[in-house]
Amino acid sequence: MKNTIAICPGSFDPVTVGHLDIIKRAAGMFSKVIVVVMTNASKHPKFTAEERVRMISIAAADIPNVTVESYDGFCGTAWSAAGYWLHDADGIALWRWDGDERVVVTIPENKTQHEGIFFTEHLQQEDKYPVFLDGNHALTQVHNPDGEGTLVLVKDSFAHCAAGFLAQHYQDIYLVDLRYYKDEVSALAQQVGADAVLV
Repeated sequence: MKNTIAICPGSFDPVTVGHLDIIKRAAGMFSKVIVVVMTNASKHPKFTAEERVRMISIAAADIPNVTVESYDGFCGTAWSAAGYWLHDADGIALWRWDGDERVVVTIPENKTQHEGIFFTEHLQQEDKYPVFLDGNHALTQVHNPDGEGTLVLVKDSFAHCAAGFLAQHYQDIYLVDLRYYKDEVSALAQQVGADAVLV
């Protein structure tokens, strides 16, 4: 494996089994994984940044290529301040499966539909985050005619990335970003007949 670095930012308040699964997977793909506990002024954490760093450090102690640190600011600033920009940027790899072209993404707030889960037109932009589900929206529906069941997924950065993998299995996924979604998630879950709600 070539010398590659992955940064896993998040609030981790607290760290979950899902977070650890992604960290372990990243550790298997990259030579170094830096877990960055972010401080978000708009959130009111249950645990201090130091406590969250300690929790993740203990939970990931058996993964030798993982380090944990905290940063009070924007993640891009953490990347720049650390000098990681001196390394060549990696390309974006789009995870595809047989049939993913039949997936339709609907964004109700701007009444748009898109065939396929990846918005590849954003690859030409400097900010490539919107390649995944067109970025952040209050509510995003992912429909796979070949899937089964309905999932309401309360979205954070990890859930945003996981939606592509989950879309292979579920017929409908409703991604809810609580920063922008102002209705009750329980009402949405009931309205769409959700089989599960993942937070």
